[in-house]
Amino acid sequence: MYSVYGNTPKVPPITLQLQLNELKVYFEVDTGCSVTLMTWSDYSKLWDNAKVPEKCCLKLKTYIGERLEVLASHENVFKKLGTFKGPPTKIDEKDATPRFFKPRPATYVMKPRVEAELDRQKRILLSQSSLLNSLRP
Repeated sequence: MYSVYGNTPKVPPITLQLQLNELKVYFEVDTGCSVTLMTWSDYSKLWDNAKVPEKCCLKLKTYIGERLEVLASHENVFKKLGTFKGPPTKIDEKDATPRFFKPRPATYVMKPRVEAELDRQKRILLSQSSLLNSLRP
């Protein structure tokens, strides 16, 4: 992931090692992105006779607006959510610890709108709490 702020500490991506064509490959865990990508170098390692695929019409940009060149795309693995018919699965990682990250800061342009919405929500919460206090015996 790219960062607009150059001096902010970079949080390493969450990765998972999978075996593909008898090679161990690290994948970054998709945390909500609409597409999953693989680099050309990883693709070439997995398939010895890797030919450059036909151009894909998908246009992607990074967080800071840089264009990404997409070589090819494949069909969706699942047509829609909830269509996996295999056995139930569970990931149980005993050494896993929850990690919480500071949210990305609002852009300068959006800051007044974000602050206005936060103020609106505070007013609602305060009015509800004063109403509850008045209802106490």
